[in-house]
Amino acid sequence: MSLETVVKVGGSLSATGDLYNLMQALTTLADAHQILVVPGGGGFADTVRYYHRKYALREAVSHQMAILGMDQYGLLLHGIAPNSQAVRTISEARQALALKRLPVLIPSVLLFTTDPLPHSWSVTSDSLSAFVAKMVGARRLVLLKDVDGIFSSDPHQGNVARLLPSVAASDLDLYKCVDRHFSKALEGIPEGWILNGSHPERLAQLLKEGQTLGTRIYF
Repeated sequence: MSLETVVKVGGSLSATGDLYNLMQALTTLADAHQILVVPGGGGFADTVRYYHRKYALREAVSHQMAILGMDQYGLLLHGIAPNSQAVRTISEARQALALKRLPVLIPSVLLFTTDPLPHSWSVTSDSLSAFVAKMVGARRLVLLKDVDGIFSSDPHQGNVARLLPSVAASDLDLYKCVDRHFSKALEGIPEGWILNGSHPERLAQLLKEGQTLGTRIYF
């Protein structure tokens, strides 16, 4: 059974008040689509950053701590998503899909044994979700964040900001919307998207029609 789409649920969405509705929607979408949820880090990763600075930890140590933070956020997502299943392996994810359940990856077991990415702050859950998407052969990776996509300039700085419908992977560093390793981690995945997770209807439209309001990342 192929996995159609890996959906990374960004930690920033936990502060918007929309996380519960999003997870309800993802559960509904899993009835018709092969979806694997990968958690971000959110406040759990922010705690790791605090201790990284306070104790001058090696980045490799903080990287592992941040992955454990993804575990905690993943368990939170599973806890509020009806008919979901916390999974730790690709095999478990496929079994959950066969039972029409929404698989939510608890990634530490998988990443501690197979993670080839740099163990540094240049790699966040964005790149880790791309790595997982390649592992499962997904044709699409969607990053759900608390913004509509990538803008031509920072909309919070009072500038006239235009939502970009598409951005080349090679230009991602110009916008600082994903980690520095993401464009490389995304290579080999046919489709990459950044969508606003506060509007799950956009993800539903993307899965149904192949297009929606957001930013498509292309090579």
